[in-house]
Amino acid sequence: MIQSLNKVLLALSLLSLQACVGNCPPHKVSQLEVISQKKPSQQVEHIVFLWLKEGSSAADLQTILNESKALNSIPGITSLRVGTALKSERPIVDDSFHVGIVMTFQSPTDMKNYLIHPEHQRRVKETFKPLAAKILVYDIVLD
Repeated sequence: MIQSLNKVLLALSLLSLQACVGNCPPHKVSQLEVISQKKPSQQVEHIVFLWLKEGSSAADLQTILNESKALNSIPGITSLRVGTALKSERPIVDDSFHVGIVMTFQSPTDMKNYLIHPEHQRRVKETFKPLAAKILVYDIVLD
């Protein structure tokens, strides 16, 4: 919501600046300066893919899903979504993973605090690593 509002305000500012190009007094800032001064969003998407070990059961999969959802109690997470791979015939799609987790944090600092939180550490050590053959993580700073 805040991101959308910031984009609207930036657009309105740019329109105002564009309307006065050539007519503005010399002390006004240019559009380029306004854009370059805009503080980039620091929200972070933390995306985790998990492959279960060979011979894992449906109960193991459910355990991973439940434990992943329970991570939402850790401070700093603004959004948490957990699910399984959507099977696809498209060659570009990697649907080989079993569980996908998408988390949003307001800042890289919030994500770092989450990563060292005792509840996260415990679940990684006691549940995720023992049941997973592979864990792959992507962290993305949102624009």
